[in-house]
Parts: sequence; C-alpha cells; structure tokens
Amino acid sequence: MISDHRETPFCFLDVHSNENGHHCFSNDKKGFKKILAMYGDSGSYVMEATGCYHQLLAIYLYDLGVLVSVVNPLIIKRFTQMKLQNLKTDKNDSKMICFYGEEQALELWNPPSKYIFQVVNEFMEL
Repeated sequence: MISDHRETPFCFLDVHSNENGHHCFSNDKKGFKKILAMYGDSGSYVMEATGCYHQLLAIYLYDLGVLVSVVNPLIIKRFTQMKLQNLKTDKNDSKMICFYGEEQALELWNPPSKYIFQVVNEFMEL
C-alpha cells in the first residue's frame, strides 16, 4: 500500500526553545504555514531526504527564499552513530538532524529540474 505523502508528519526540534522544542506538523501547506509561524523564514532549515516526502516542504521553503539543506539519511545515520546515540525515535532523529545542521557545513538545496518543480507545485495546488 502506498502512503499518501500529505499524511506523513514532519517533526522539528528547536534547540533554542526553553520548552521541550519537539513539534509535529502535517506534510501540507497548512502544516508548512504553521512551521513558518513558529520558526520564521530568516533562519535555515535542514531536513533528511525521505524519498518524496521531504520534497513538498523543501520546495515550499525554497519558493519563499528560505535557506534549505537536504541531507542524505545515511549521513545522518553515521553522524548519529558517531555521537553514540542508539535511540531510534522521531524525536531523537529530529534532534540529531538539528545537531548535524549546527555542527556541519551544509550545502544549500536546489530544486529538481524546472519540469519536475512545476509538476510538484501543481500537485500542491490540488
């Protein structure tokens, strides 16, 4: 069974928050707007490549001129192992992606070819 990409939540960790800092958002425009309302558009966002699931958020942020980095999951896995972290939860994964973004020089993400970019944008309008 193929999962609907809009039902896959994104989890974020705000390490600068005094609260627990972990939040989940829906993978659609409504969720993306909530992310920007909480975190703003003046910083940078780092996310793990998740097949097609990260693409909508990455394109949404890119369209708004927000700095986006998409990291290979194997790199995050090795980084997590290097930090001697074994716990495999969404919350811990979010934390490790955030730490990776803080510690490493990140390459800015660019969208796929113009044709694919257009198809994804049209899909978001459905």
